Amino acid sequence: MPLKVPTHRRRSQGNRLPGWAKVLLLLVVALVLRLAAIGYLRSYEHCYGYEHAAIATNFLQGRGFSIRFLGHFGPTSQQAPWYPLLLAAAYRLGGIQSWQAHLGVQLLQAVAGAVSCLLLVWLVRSRLPHRAHVAWAAGWLLACDPVQIAAAGHLQVLSWAVLALLAVLAWAAGAPIPRGRFPWLASLGLGVLCGLMLLVDPILALATPPAWWILLRRVAGSDRFFRPRVMAAAVLVPLVAWGVISPWLWRNYRAHGQFVFIKSTFGYAFWQGNNPSSLGTDRLPKGAPAPVWPVAGQSWHQWWRQLNQVRHEFLYIDDVLLKPHGYQRFAGLTEPQRSALLGREAWQWIRRHPKQYLRLCAFRLGYFFYADWTHPKASTGPYRLRSAVLWLLVCLGAVALRRELVRWMPLLLTVVFVAVFHTLTIFAPRFGIVVQPLLLPLAGAGLLLVARAAICLLPLCRGGFRFAPAKTHPASGTQRCGNTQPV
Repeated sequence: MPLKVPTHRRRSQGNRLPGWAKVLLLLVVALVLRLAAIGYLRSYEHCYGYEHAAIATNFLQGRGFSIRFLGHFGPTSQQAPWYPLLLAAAYRLGGIQSWQAHLGVQLLQAVAGAVSCLLLVWLVRSRLPHRAHVAWAAGWLLACDPVQIAAAGHLQVLSWAVLALLAVLAWAAGAPIPRGRFPWLASLGLGVLCGLMLLVDPILALATPPAWWILLRRVAGSDRFFRPRVMAAAVLVPLVAWGVISPWLWRNYRAHGQFVFIKSTFGYAFWQGNNPSSLGTDRLPKGAPAPVWPVAGQSWHQWWRQLNQVRHEFLYIDDVLLKPHGYQRFAGLTEPQRSALLGREAWQWIRRHPKQYLRLCAFRLGYFFYADWTHPKASTGPYRLRSAVLWLLVCLGAVALRRELVRWMPLLLTVVFVAVFHTLTIFAPRFGIVVQPLLLPLAGAGLLLVARAAICLLPLCRGGFRFAPAKTHPASGTQRCGNTQPV
């Protein structure tokens, strides 16, 4: 006699989407949301490329990878090479700083944001294989996150940094590891991805130790850690990464006459965040604060354009402390030397004013976890509400995943490393936004916990509901409420 499947089990299996359909649905929805935001806000018409656009313009006009930095024009390593070269390619095809070129870049960033959602699902499924619902919840949260959606419409490296970070961690956690043989593909792939990630944003070097550790633990498996193939993989990954970035390091040496690791402006950025006039960032408000919410009768598009104009109501630290005569002391110095000079001044100020430095660190910590009130967009109501909801869900998710949190701990360490680094140096909203996708699995678990509680309480709201003790699943030990799935 054939085994009969209960009716509710047959119904749930019949309504379940196949894996390829879930992937396609998530990819399409994430892409459509980003394209809709670009089209509705028309961000390609009034976007500003900052140093990236200036370097790309100089590159196309035959002046090389150069910019005017601290009052002097010349070869630069102020920015990592990826984004200026991407803008240069777009300007070559669509015209220098034209809306057509900006639209093309933003469309590519929409695709990058959609692919990032799939990489996050892969990463969570690899680290938490028994939490498929959490993986998909995290992917959907990333797809629908308004900050990540808006990032596609900015001429900033943010979307590409998120893509590179998730690609590195997902490969480290899910790359195939052959049993009993050396993992050539996993090691070489991780080295290449780490090198490319550094060329996108070198601050993401803070994510390479967790990725390296995850891969080595997978290579070791249940065997002893100090085995020849594990040690060989430990050496091969950084060697390949250095090989990827070595052409750019050689270019920096030829341009500046000294070793420069990707970017040359750490001392400059450190000085911006730590000086007598600083509020912990690189800008100071000078006029009316940014509008927190759209006023009555104002559309979201009009409010967005107003926020873009409000950035002119903020002064940069350079404009306050260096212009117009402060640049004269940099005459005859190379770009790395100018940056190092400002870095030494910041260290001297910290030694003389340790209490003020701790105050700036406290400010930056608040900016990272809540909102940056020195930034016109990161101080708005939607951003603050989003931050509050995110951290509430993260706390609930940490409770729900408390037994498996140790498997996610290397990735949480990436968030901790970035938070500590920017708390001690300088902060900008993009620094926190890049690593926030690593918190979304916890937020997804928290969201599922809230949804499960709401389903349990829904009959009570309708009346005539009696609470019954929660049933414990014999295999997993998790408690269920009715026919709902465990978190």
